[in-house]
Amino acid sequence: MIELKNICKSFDDAMVIKDLSLVIEKENFVSIVGKSGSGKTTLLNMIGTLDFPDSGIISVDNINISKFSQREIAEYRNRKIGFVFQSFFLEPSFDVFHNVAVPLYISGEKDIQKRVEEVLKLVGMNDYIKKKVSKLSGGEQQRVCIARAIVNNPEIILADEPCGNLDSTNSAIIIDLLKTLAENGKKVVLVTHDMDDARKSERIVTLGDGMIMSDELL
Repeated sequence: MIELKNICKSFDDAMVIKDLSLVIEKENFVSIVGKSGSGKTTLLNMIGTLDFPDSGIISVDNINISKFSQREIAEYRNRKIGFVFQSFFLEPSFDVFHNVAVPLYISGEKDIQKRVEEVLKLVGMNDYIKKKVSKLSGGEQQRVCIARAIVNNPEIILADEPCGNLDSTNSAIIIDLLKTLAENGKKVVLVTHDMDDARKSERIVTLGDGMIMSDELL
Protein backbone atom coordinates (compact mmCIF):
# COMPACT_ATOMS: atom_id res chain seq x y z
CA MET A 1 0.00 0.00 0.00
CA ILE A 2 1.16 3.53 -0.86
CA GLU A 3 -0.22 6.24 1.41
CA LEU A 4 0.37 9.99 1.28
CA LYS A 5 -0.92 12.12 4.16
CA ASN A 6 -1.18 15.91 3.98
CA ILE A 7 1.80 16.27 1.64
CA CYS A 8 3.11 19.76 0.88
CA LYS A 9 6.00 20.59 -1.41
CA SER A 10 7.29 23.92 -2.71
CA PHE A 11 10.07 25.09 -5.00
CA ASP A 12 11.37 28.67 -4.81
CA ASP A 13 8.44 29.70 -2.61
CA ALA A 14 5.93 28.32 -5.14
CA MET A 15 3.68 25.60 -3.68
CA VAL A 16 3.66 22.64 -6.07
CA ILE A 17 1.84 20.08 -3.88
CA LYS A 18 -0.80 21.43 -1.49
CA ASP A 19 -1.90 19.34 1.49
CA LEU A 20 -2.44 16.30 -0.72
CA SER A 21 -3.61 12.95 0.65
CA LEU A 22 -3.86 9.79 -1.44
CA VAL A 23 -4.03 6.04 -0.81
CA ILE A 24 -3.18 3.44 -3.45
CA GLU A 25 -4.06 0.04 -2.06
CA LYS A 26 -6.28 -2.27 -4.09
CA GLU A 27 -5.52 -1.03 -7.60
CA ASN A 28 -2.36 -2.28 -9.29
CA PHE A 29 -2.42 0.17 -12.20
CA VAL A 30 -3.04 3.83 -11.37
CA SER A 31 -2.64 6.81 -13.70
CA ILE A 32 -1.88 10.34 -12.53
CA VAL A 33 -2.92 12.98 -15.04
CA GLY A 34 -3.11 16.75 -15.18
CA LYS A 35 -1.78 19.78 -17.02
CA SER A 36 1.90 20.68 -17.09
CA GLY A 37 2.86 22.09 -13.70
CA SER A 38 0.05 20.33 -11.84
CA GLY A 39 2.52 18.39 -9.67
CA LYS A 40 2.40 14.96 -11.33
CA THR A 41 6.14 14.35 -11.61
CA THR A 42 6.84 15.87 -8.20
CA LEU A 43 4.36 13.46 -6.66
CA LEU A 44 5.91 10.48 -8.43
CA ASN A 45 9.42 11.55 -7.46
CA MET A 46 8.44 11.71 -3.80
CA ILE A 47 7.00 8.18 -3.89
CA GLY A 48 10.30 7.08 -5.42
CA THR A 49 12.43 9.05 -2.89
CA LEU A 50 13.96 11.15 -5.66
CA ASP A 51 12.51 14.09 -3.72
CA PHE A 52 10.91 14.60 -0.31
CA PRO A 53 7.92 16.56 1.02
CA ASP A 54 8.32 19.71 3.06
CA SER A 55 5.64 18.35 5.37
CA GLY A 56 3.35 15.36 5.61
CA ILE A 57 4.07 11.64 5.53
CA ILE A 58 4.60 9.15 2.70
CA SER A 59 4.43 5.51 3.71
CA VAL A 60 4.81 2.32 1.71
CA ASP A 61 3.56 -0.87 3.34
CA ASN A 62 3.13 1.13 6.56
CA ILE A 63 6.78 2.26 6.61
CA ASN A 64 7.41 6.02 6.61
CA ILE A 65 9.77 6.64 3.67
CA SER A 66 9.70 10.44 3.86
CA LYS A 67 12.41 10.56 6.55
CA PHE A 68 14.70 7.82 5.23
CA SER A 69 18.46 8.03 5.65
CA GLN A 70 20.67 7.81 2.55
CA ARG A 71 21.35 4.12 3.26
CA GLU A 72 17.64 3.39 3.67
CA ILE A 73 16.86 5.29 0.45
CA ALA A 74 19.33 3.19 -1.52
CA GLU A 75 17.92 -0.05 -0.11
CA TYR A 76 14.33 1.03 -0.72
CA ARG A 77 14.93 1.99 -4.35
CA ASN A 78 16.87 -1.17 -5.10
CA ARG A 79 14.39 -3.49 -3.40
CA LYS A 80 11.01 -1.84 -3.92
CA ILE A 81 11.08 0.56 -6.88
CA GLY A 82 11.56 0.33 -10.63
CA PHE A 83 11.79 3.61 -12.54
CA VAL A 84 10.75 4.19 -16.17
CA PHE A 85 11.35 7.73 -17.46
CA GLN A 86 10.51 9.65 -20.62
CA SER A 87 14.24 10.12 -21.18
CA PHE A 88 15.69 6.66 -21.27
CA PHE A 89 18.87 7.25 -19.20
CA LEU A 90 20.58 4.30 -20.86
CA GLU A 91 24.35 4.12 -21.31
CA PRO A 92 24.80 4.37 -25.12
CA SER A 93 28.23 2.73 -25.09
CA PHE A 94 26.82 -0.39 -23.36
CA ASP A 95 24.93 -3.18 -25.04
CA VAL A 96 21.40 -4.13 -23.97
CA PHE A 97 22.62 -6.80 -21.56
CA HIS A 98 24.87 -4.49 -19.57
CA ASN A 99 22.27 -1.71 -19.39
CA VAL A 100 19.70 -4.08 -17.94
CA ALA A 101 22.21 -5.74 -15.62
CA VAL A 102 23.25 -2.55 -13.77
CA PRO A 103 20.77 -2.95 -10.86
CA LEU A 104 21.86 -6.58 -10.45
CA TYR A 105 25.49 -5.58 -10.08
CA ILE A 106 24.44 -3.16 -7.34
CA SER A 107 22.30 -5.71 -5.50
CA GLY A 108 24.89 -8.48 -5.76
CA GLU A 109 22.74 -10.90 -7.77
CA LYS A 110 24.67 -14.10 -8.55
CA ASP A 111 22.97 -15.42 -11.70
CA ILE A 112 22.91 -12.17 -13.66
CA GLN A 113 22.85 -13.76 -17.13
CA LYS A 114 19.74 -15.81 -16.38
CA ARG A 115 17.80 -12.93 -14.84
CA VAL A 116 18.63 -10.48 -17.65
CA GLU A 117 17.54 -13.04 -20.25
CA GLU A 118 14.27 -13.58 -18.37
CA VAL A 119 13.25 -9.93 -18.31
CA LEU A 120 14.37 -9.26 -21.88
CA LYS A 121 12.19 -12.14 -23.03
CA LEU A 122 9.29 -10.65 -21.07
CA VAL A 123 9.58 -7.31 -22.90
CA GLY A 124 10.29 -8.90 -26.28
CA MET A 125 13.94 -7.79 -26.51
CA ASN A 126 15.80 -11.06 -25.97
CA ASP A 127 17.05 -11.09 -29.58
CA TYR A 128 18.78 -7.73 -28.98
CA ILE A 129 20.82 -8.72 -25.92
CA LYS A 130 24.23 -7.96 -27.51
CA LYS A 131 23.16 -4.89 -29.46
CA LYS A 132 24.32 -1.41 -28.47
CA VAL A 133 21.37 0.61 -27.21
CA SER A 134 22.46 3.53 -29.41
CA LYS A 135 21.43 1.38 -32.38
CA LEU A 136 17.89 0.80 -31.08
CA SER A 137 14.72 2.69 -31.92
CA GLY A 138 12.98 4.79 -29.27
CA GLY A 139 10.39 2.11 -28.61
CA GLU A 140 13.07 -0.55 -28.29
CA GLN A 141 15.06 1.59 -25.89
CA GLN A 142 12.00 2.11 -23.72
CA ARG A 143 11.44 -1.63 -23.57
CA VAL A 144 15.04 -1.99 -22.40
CA CYS A 145 14.26 0.61 -19.73
CA ILE A 146 11.29 -1.43 -18.54
CA ALA A 147 13.48 -4.55 -18.43
CA ARG A 148 16.02 -2.65 -16.31
CA ALA A 149 13.21 -1.37 -14.06
CA ILE A 150 11.90 -4.86 -13.30
CA VAL A 151 15.14 -6.86 -13.27
CA ASN A 152 15.38 -6.72 -9.45
CA ASN A 153 11.74 -7.79 -9.19
CA PRO A 154 10.52 -4.60 -7.45
CA GLU A 155 6.99 -4.33 -6.10
CA ILE A 156 6.34 -0.83 -7.49
CA ILE A 157 6.91 0.52 -11.01
CA LEU A 158 6.95 4.32 -11.33
CA ALA A 159 6.56 5.42 -14.96
CA ASP A 160 6.91 9.13 -15.75
CA GLU A 161 5.60 9.91 -19.27
CA PRO A 162 7.18 6.70 -20.65
CA CYS A 163 5.53 7.24 -24.04
CA GLY A 164 6.31 10.94 -24.33
CA ASN A 165 8.97 10.42 -27.02
CA LEU A 166 7.26 7.54 -28.82
CA ASP A 167 4.89 7.17 -31.75
CA SER A 168 1.41 5.73 -31.25
CA THR A 169 2.41 2.16 -32.16
CA ASN A 170 5.30 2.02 -29.70
CA SER A 171 3.25 3.85 -27.07
CA ALA A 172 0.63 1.12 -27.23
CA ILE A 173 3.32 -1.54 -26.78
CA ILE A 174 4.72 0.20 -23.69
CA ILE A 175 1.31 0.74 -22.07
CA ASP A 176 0.38 -2.89 -22.73
CA LEU A 177 3.64 -3.99 -21.07
CA LEU A 178 2.87 -1.87 -18.01
CA LYS A 179 -0.64 -3.30 -17.92
CA THR A 180 0.76 -6.84 -18.06
CA LEU A 181 3.11 -6.08 -15.18
CA ALA A 182 0.15 -4.81 -13.15
CA GLU A 183 -1.85 -7.92 -13.98
CA ASN A 184 1.12 -9.98 -12.72
CA GLY A 185 1.04 -8.26 -9.33
CA LYS A 186 3.25 -5.20 -9.71
CA LYS A 187 1.87 -1.88 -8.53
CA VAL A 188 2.26 0.48 -11.49
CA VAL A 189 1.90 4.25 -11.08
CA LEU A 190 1.85 6.01 -14.45
CA VAL A 191 2.19 9.75 -15.00
CA THR A 192 0.82 10.68 -18.40
CA HIS A 193 -0.79 13.52 -20.34
CA ASP A 194 -2.50 11.03 -22.67
CA MET A 195 -6.00 10.16 -21.51
CA ASP A 196 -6.20 7.19 -23.89
CA ASP A 197 -3.19 5.69 -22.11
CA ALA A 198 -4.60 6.61 -18.70
CA ARG A 199 -7.86 4.82 -19.43
CA LYS A 200 -6.03 1.53 -19.76
CA SER A 201 -5.34 1.69 -16.03
CA GLU A 202 -7.71 0.84 -13.17
CA ARG A 203 -7.88 4.30 -11.66
CA ILE A 204 -7.24 7.88 -12.80
CA VAL A 205 -6.17 10.55 -10.32
CA THR A 206 -6.33 14.05 -11.81
CA LEU A 207 -4.15 16.78 -10.33
CA GLY A 208 -4.61 20.53 -10.68
CA ASP A 209 -2.44 23.16 -9.01
CA GLY A 210 -0.97 20.55 -6.68
CA MET A 211 -4.32 19.20 -5.50
CA ILE A 212 -6.48 16.21 -6.40
CA MET A 213 -9.28 17.45 -8.63
CA SER A 214 -10.87 14.05 -9.28
CA ASP A 215 -10.30 10.37 -8.49
CA GLU A 216 -11.99 7.91 -10.84
CA LEU A 217 -12.16 4.13 -10.70
CA LEU A 218 -12.49 2.53 -14.14
